[in-house]
Amino acid sequence: MTGPLIRGAYRGAMTLAAALAVVGARLPGAGRRWPTLAGRLGTLPAAEQATARGGDAIWLHAASVGELVAARALLARLRERFPRRLFVVSTLTATGLALAREMSEAHLACLFPLDAPATVRRRLEPFRLEAFLFTETEVWPTFLGALATRGVPAILVSGRVSARTAARAWGLR
Repeated sequence: MTGPLIRGAYRGAMTLAAALAVVGARLPGAGRRWPTLAGRLGTLPAAEQATARGGDAIWLHAASVGELVAARALLARLRERFPRRLFVVSTLTATGLALAREMSEAHLACLFPLDAPATVRRRLEPFRLEAFLFTETEVWPTFLGALATRGVPAILVSGRVSARTAARAWGLR
């Protein structure tokens, strides 16, 4: 009984946060004050949507610059192994996004969406994902649940998760 209540409360809180972010994004000066806000709302610019629709994709999420640097060698090896795949890299910060956009290993770099159902749906819609790789223990229940619904495997490529943490985190699914 607790699991469904927690899931519902989490989804409700994230939906409210996304709604407030939409309002905040429309305020004067929002782009200057919160440069990553629009990217976190799940919509890709038209040119990036065209790239996203370009083929089967493998998505690597690295929350920070350090994680992105650590995952770069893996991304390079994956590109060698799967040259016909579209490689997407996401991060949570403007600095990480700038680095991801400079990486020759990535075809497309974007900000990771807020973990609300609508923003997750908007961000996943243009992609034909074959796999989602993530670093550390970034657990986004709505996003991971949407991947599971689509049959996309989510693979932790770097990090440690205790049995207790895994039970709690995956219970939010």
